[in-house]
Order: sequence, then structure tokens, then C-alpha cells
Amino acid sequence: MIALRFYEDLAVEQIADLLGCRVSTVRTHLLRAMATLRESLPGALVPTGEPR
Repeated sequence: MIALRFYEDLAVEQIADLLGCRVSTVRTHLLRAMATLRESLPGALVPTGEPR
């Protein structure tokens, strides 16, 4: 889902349609994946809108 969202630039709704699941499921998976990446790569991920 990370690849679909950020590399393929798909909306959450588009990902849900593509995978045949609910939008809430996609959001949950994306939030968990981002949290895992933040823990694994401290300092590498910058919130949108903030300079590096």
C-alpha cells in the first residue's frame, strides 16, 4: 500500500477499489506502515510541508 500511495500517487479511495477493501482498512494499514518506518528510520521521514 505504501508503494501505491506514494510511488504510484494513488488516492486512498483508489487503493481501496484496486485491492477490494474498505477505505478505512487502507488508511489503517498506511498509518501503521508509516509508524513502523518512522521507528525504523528516525530522522529520515519529514512531515509534509516542513523543510529537511
